[in-house]
Amino acid sequence: MTNNEILRQGLTETIWKPIKSAPRDGRNILIRFGQDGTSQAKYIAGLPHPWQFIDSNDGITWMINYAVDTPAGPTHWANFPPYLSDAILKRVAETTRNTMLKVIAAYRAKQAAAPLSEQLLKSGKP
Repeated sequence: MTNNEILRQGLTETIWKPIKSAPRDGRNILIRFGQDGTSQAKYIAGLPHPWQFIDSNDGITWMINYAVDTPAGPTHWANFPPYLSDAILKRVAETTRNTMLKVIAAYRAKQAAAPLSEQLLKSGKP
């Protein structure tokens, strides 16, 4: 189950409000991009892209991403429900950790399988 699926499952009873009514004081909230993704986010005034959010739409990787108030930006927001702060967020953290461990293992396996000449070229050693 991806992080977005876990969050959606935990948010079935969350009341979503239009993004134009979202707090702009830097507090962490949940944002939604149409029916696409749900992310933890905050608004940082004065930045060219003031919405800062955790992007994990592919279910494999995550990164800090940025958005603006446009039709392609976030459409809705919600406060963190009390039940989300423990059980659901723990599952999200575990899923993210397990995914990162898989990515690291795949990278190490690829590095180990590289020919010795390629490894030497990358290291800069003769």
